[in-house]
Amino acid sequence: MAERVSFSNAVLMSLARRMRQTVDRRVQAGVGDVRYQLCGRLLELLDKPDESTAGPVDIESPLTQQEFADWLGVSRDAIVIALQRLRADGVVETGRRRIRVLDVGELRRMASMLD
Repeated sequence: MAERVSFSNAVLMSLARRMRQTVDRRVQAGVGDVRYQLCGRLLELLDKPDESTAGPVDIESPLTQQEFADWLGVSRDAIVIALQRLRADGVVETGRRRIRVLDVGELRRMASMLD
C-alpha cells in the first residue's frame, strides 16, 4: 500500500464511505432513545427543574452538539436529529449555543420514557 498511494487512498475512501453509511443507519435506528436521553440531560442542566416550572426556561451555557454527543456516547448526527424532533414537537428552541425549553413538563415526560 505504501508503494501504491492512489490504491491506498481509494481503499481508505471506500472504508470511510462505508463507515458513514453504517453510522447513518445506526443513527436512524436509535434516534428515539437518543431523544429521550437528551431530554434527561437537558433536565439536568435546568437551574430549577421542579414541577412548578412554567413557561420557557433558558439553559445557561449549553453544551455544543458535539459535547452532547460525547456526553451521551452517540454521534453528533444523532443529536442533530434528536434536537430537530424536539423543535418540531415544540419542546425546545435552539440557537447558537442556546437552548430554550418551551415545555418542561413534556421534557420531563420524554426523559421518563427511558425508565
